[in-house]
Amino acid sequence: MTAANGGRRTRARPGWRSLGWWNSLAGIFTAVATLAAVASAVVATLAWLVPRPAGDGSAATSGQGTRAGALGTLPRTPVLGLEFHQAGAARALTEQRELVPGAPAHRNDVPVIRVGLARQPFEMLFPRQYSRPGLHICAWRDSSIFSVHDGADREDVPFFRSGTGMAEYEFGSGTLELGNDRHNYKAGNRIARHSETLDKIDVAYLPHDGDVYLTVFIDMNQNYVIDYNEYEFLLLAME
Repeated sequence: MTAANGGRRTRARPGWRSLGWWNSLAGIFTAVATLAAVASAVVATLAWLVPRPAGDGSAATSGQGTRAGALGTLPRTPVLGLEFHQAGAARALTEQRELVPGAPAHRNDVPVIRVGLARQPFEMLFPRQYSRPGLHICAWRDSSIFSVHDGADREDVPFFRSGTGMAEYEFGSGTLELGNDRHNYKAGNRIARHSETLDKIDVAYLPHDGDVYLTVFIDMNQNYVIDYNEYEFLLLAME
């Protein structure tokens, strides 16, 4: 539209300051805010639906010297590759954290593998030992045997030093003896072949009614030093 102005024709200014223009702009902002709210709700819903890892949340205290904070289930132990089979089926393993009584501060929260077992015979499987170093297994009634640390001299560990291996039959008795000053030594004919890649030991009897704690050591390089990749802590939880 044009208007006369001193004899000249001029173009009218656009009504960008009109009430209608501001109402249109407010409508745009409202639509954008609505879309943002919908997107936020969708993201929150998806986050809720995504499975959370086992052990997410606070650890609960269970028993003296134990904090049962599960970190996740495993088919085998992460360090030594141990598996547990019972009644022809593999048992699920759960990685937890165990408070060690009397341990140094930097060792007071160590990974422990929990194995749920029925009170009946079971098999412990492990990668085939071509160099045949054998397994040193200390079994006890509490977690006080979780005192081993990286680089420890075997002779400085009361239950692993020379002369603390318990006497056993040539082909094994099937008993896992308990003692916090000695260990079960499984080697030679006490170890059986399970498959082309796995060996095993058979445990038919545990002389204890409750849970059993294990410190397992395999001296792979046979240097009498307990290296970081040669030992593991386990809890056999009797169900």
